[in-house]
Amino acid sequence: MEKGLLFGAGFGLCLSALLPVAPVKAQYQVFQPYWEEAAWQVERRPQACVLQQTIAQFGPVRFEQRPGRPLALSLSARLNAGRLGQVRVISQPPPWKHGVAARPLGEFALSAGASPVTLPAAQSRRVYHELESGMQTRVEFVPGDRPVAAAGVVLSPLRFLQVLPEFVACTRSLPQLDFAVLDSENVYFARNSFHLDATARRTLEQVVRRWRKQKDFRVVLGGYADASGHAAYNLRLSRRRAESAARYLRWRGLPKAAIEMRHFGASRADDATRAVGTAAHSRRVTVWLAAR
Repeated sequence: MEKGLLFGAGFGLCLSALLPVAPVKAQYQVFQPYWEEAAWQVERRPQACVLQQTIAQFGPVRFEQRPGRPLALSLSARLNAGRLGQVRVISQPPPWKHGVAARPLGEFALSAGASPVTLPAAQSRRVYHELESGMQTRVEFVPGDRPVAAAGVVLSPLRFLQVLPEFVACTRSLPQLDFAVLDSENVYFARNSFHLDATARRTLEQVVRRWRKQKDFRVVLGGYADASGHAAYNLRLSRRRAESAARYLRWRGLPKAAIEMRHFGASRADDATRAVGTAAHSRRVTVWLAAR
């Protein structure tokens, strides 16, 4: 395949240009990575591990794993989501894999204005396993006014297995939580401090306002420290930071029974943020809103 070749109606069209004006009999567009550039990369973020492939003329597709949440696959493109109705997911063999038939992995309705497009948890996991087994995945975008897909993007398994051990190692460094996370915020602290500054209090106030409206969740506070001190000191400091956040929330009206405290010291926090290049991300309390 020539570098830059797109099957279908033309070259270099992005979905934002394609979908608003696509006539009923418009040709089908496929976006896929260049053969020599079909690589996956792992990125470590604070409290997240990302496995990403960038597709020319379309944008990045990425798996993201966060503590307490299912694996999520999202596709970032300039989509006119107002004209889209469905997203269809299909597993298909790559050109070098013979004797294997394509099969559907399901479809789902696209929420108006959704950007990026995030697949449901079950389909995200299935796509992950399909790539792991050497199969391609085609994600098709179907306008709401017709059943024929206007465009599709192909996720290639090339070099997926090469970086998978790094991604798995990253996910193992994340906190292993025994509850489902609905949402999360971070409260940061100065070095060697467990004092809540004005920014930290504003963040906690968002939790207070949400509690007053809903009261259908519990708050789990996870304290962390950076790696600059001894392990025992870091463990105590991470506990005091969680206690500071808990005291504030109780003072603002949250019942003690709705708050749970945990402290992790420095090891897990530093493992998950080492690539970020700063210890400031480790000096925090993560506020997890957990399902009851």
